[in-house]
Amino acid sequence: MKGIFKLLLNSLRTDLSESNKVAVGDTESVASVDTVYVSDDDKRECVINDAKFGMFSMFAYAWNRNKQHDENIYCSKLFTTACALPILVFISQWMMFISIVIHQYRLYINGACPQDAPVESKMLMFAVSLLYFVNSFFLWDDVVDRTNKRKMIPAASVVVLLDSFQEFSFSLFVYISNLLIVMVTDSIPDMLFNCLALEFVMSLDNEFERVYFGLHLEDAIDIYDTMFVYKQENRRLVEEKMKESSVYCVCRTVSWLPFKILTILFMVLPIFCLFMMVIGTICK
Repeated sequence: MKGIFKLLLNSLRTDLSESNKVAVGDTESVASVDTVYVSDDDKRECVINDAKFGMFSMFAYAWNRNKQHDENIYCSKLFTTACALPILVFISQWMMFISIVIHQYRLYINGACPQDAPVESKMLMFAVSLLYFVNSFFLWDDVVDRTNKRKMIPAASVVVLLDSFQEFSFSLFVYISNLLIVMVTDSIPDMLFNCLALEFVMSLDNEFERVYFGLHLEDAIDIYDTMFVYKQENRRLVEEKMKESSVYCVCRTVSWLPFKILTILFMVLPIFCLFMMVIGTICK
């Protein structure tokens, strides 16, 4: 019980908008971590897995990079900025998500708790909720792990705040929506396909980065080497930005509550999955 209380307390202290503060007992210095060799492929994975480097940050980087380097033979590089491809991916993600949710809402006519689904549909509802209950703990661990990387994009930009909120909120919305859609869908194949569809939509931004950096590994290396910083440096940059920019200071202050609400929602996600496992199965 003491361990659970300590875990909840540490979770509430987690700041999803940036990395956590360095622990008091952490004596690892920047000089020591500089000696760790990181391969080019590992650098690419670090960039892709950093929740703070999303579609907005990628578009900003590509825009600045193309202004400095005019030579280009790849369509993906040229049109990433010319057509704002990362922004289009962001828009398409939310449009697909919203359209699926609206479609299911319009189809559902059975009321709040009809209890008329066949036993196989109830079994699938229970199984999906059970699986999501198990995965909810790993989802939170993944969130904590991604905010505690050794090197990360500094959270000293409004763009980075947008990317962080988009990444974490979208994952949470997909999990919650999937359970609700499974509950209100009648056909078993439709229940499975809707789950897979939203999981696919959730991965679109990371897949775009993976394909892009697969073709342009040098960009991922450049981002890691020139933009990524250690925890101590990130904290210093954020503090300096708070003093220098009133706009950023206001954005940090305004975004504190939404990020804290996200943290609490991630913490109660296992409880919601349990609720859907029992009440959702009964009411389906």
